[in-house]
Amino acid sequence: MVDAEVASQALKSALEHDPPSGADVRFVAEKGAAGWNAHLWGPWLEEACESASNTHFGKGAVWMGEGERFHLWAC
Repeated sequence: MVDAEVASQALKSALEHDPPSGADVRFVAEKGAAGWNAHLWGPWLEEACESASNTHFGKGAVWMGEGERFHLWAC
């Protein structure tokens, strides 16, 4: 897992360091989280998803992990 405070400070440093063309760049973290680690699926579930996807869509299943929202405001 990632320490949310350490990650937030690293991101702030990277984004605010030496902005181009005299831009005013400010990073303010509202909150942070350490994330989570999903358990691996059992082989039966992966096989069922693959079979269903192939049957109904003619292609294998596609997997995507998605995390918290990331807001970027440009003013």
